[in-house]
Amino acid sequence: MYQSRQSKQSCPPKSIRRSEPDGTAETELQSIAPKKDCCKDKAEKKDKAQAKAEKQAKRAENRQKMIQNRRDYLAKVKNILTPEQYVQFLENKLC
Repeated sequence: MYQSRQSKQSCPPKSIRRSEPDGTAETELQSIAPKKDCCKDKAEKKDKAQAKAEKQAKRAENRQKMIQNRRDYLAKVKNILTPEQYVQFLENKLC
C-alpha cells in the first residue's frame, strides 16, 4: 500500500526515466541543466566571510562604546549624588 522512502528515491519520475537504452535523455537533461560557477561560489563565500568579519568588528566596537557610555553615565551620577545616595543607587541598579 505505502512505498518505503528508499524505493521512492531510487525510482525517478516517469518524465525523467530513460526512454532509450543508450541514455540520451539523461545527457540531454545534463546539457540543459544550469551550470554552477565555482568561482562565483568562492567569491560569495569570501564576501560572506568578509561581511561576517565586519559585523563582528562592528559589534565589538559598539560593545566598547556601550561600556564607555555606561562609565560616563555613572561618573556623572556620582558627581551629582552624595556618597550614601550613590551607594544606594548602585544597590538599586543591581537588583
